[in-house]
Amino acid sequence: PKSARLLGAALQSLSAGTLEAALALDVLEAAGNSKDAEVGKALKAYLGTRDSKDALSPYLETLAGGDPAIGRTLFNNHLAAQCVRCHAIDGDGSGIGPALAGIGEKDARYLLESLIVPGAAIAEGFGITTVTLDDGTSHTGRLLEETAEQVVLQSPTGEQNLRFPRSDVQTIDTQQVSSMPPMGALLTRRELRDVMAFLCSLK
Repeated sequence: PKSARLLGAALQSLSAGTLEAALALDVLEAAGNSKDAEVGKALKAYLGTRDSKDALSPYLETLAGGDPAIGRTLFNNHLAAQCVRCHAIDGDGSGIGPALAGIGEKDARYLLESLIVPGAAIAEGFGITTVTLDDGTSHTGRLLEETAEQVVLQSPTGEQNLRFPRSDVQTIDTQQVSSMPPMGALLTRRELRDVMAFLCSLK
């Protein structure tokens, strides 16, 4: 009963915007595990205040309270997210996606949006380009170079550069879309909170 009262009070503070932001996710997880009817009622009421049109709404509690050290480990080793397969920090990692050194200077909500809705804002030079050749074949990747002599794409895996004589190229089509999967489907909210803390620490 005492824990139920404490959780109820914490949920009220969360709804009022007075709860310490770093505790928000912990309170929601504890309330979700509670069998107390009043806690369940308060949790349902809080969740009902979320903006259903805002894709970030279910993840706002990950903006504070994470552990950057754990986030670094997840960034480097999470088998599903595979962050280092596409991103580099200080030279370590891949160049398929934007380098992340200094990314912590960005607004935290911007970083969260980049993780949850990767296609919302594409970093310059990181759209997906399709090159169609005169023989009808098409090749897709990141455009690295376009000159009068050649067109160079980085393959989707980043393992090789594809070079085409400009005279063989029929069309070049670049779309501002992201090949990064939404991290909300691959990381738990607790993991996401730690990755957020890590990214925010990269000043």
